[in-house]
Amino acid sequence: TLSPDPIGIEGLFAGFPIYDVEKIENQLWLGTSRGIFIFYINNPQILDINSVGRKTFPDNLYKISLIKRYKDTVYLVSDKGIVSFDLGSKEWIILFNSGVYNNKIVYSMTINDKFIFLGLEDGLMRINKTTGLIKDYYFSFIGQVNDIILDGKNIWLGTTNGLINFKWKRDI
Repeated sequence: TLSPDPIGIEGLFAGFPIYDVEKIENQLWLGTSRGIFIFYINNPQILDINSVGRKTFPDNLYKISLIKRYKDTVYLVSDKGIVSFDLGSKEWIILFNSGVYNNKIVYSMTINDKFIFLGLEDGLMRINKTTGLIKDYYFSFIGQVNDIILDGKNIWLGTTNGLINFKWKRDI
């Protein structure tokens, strides 16, 4: 019918930006300017970061621009940096503060066992999840990285300059 099919929570989010929505199991994770909200689909309720699990930091998170799940961990990009939530232990941790990526806007993110890849306005950044070591891919031909796909040793980038593919494991 091309008309809205409201479920009742839309009014709670009227008038402020929703940056990302991710379905994780039977939950909708909403990344907003006011923080992260989790909507339980089967048991209609909405909870925020302070109501789900245990935080290892005192501050609230705002401007959640990206949400990605990798295995049993949910990763968020926020105003404070990259935050993880372990679905098993229900613990929130700030992995890297936003200074790691120079407080730039993060347009895309993907994760594997060892690395977090961030698509930025002027290239790609790879962060080692264990050591925190950073590899920058700032080349003028890349431009703004809007989407990232890992395919084994290859990485595909959807950028403002087109589609780019390269073997990222050659420089480890």
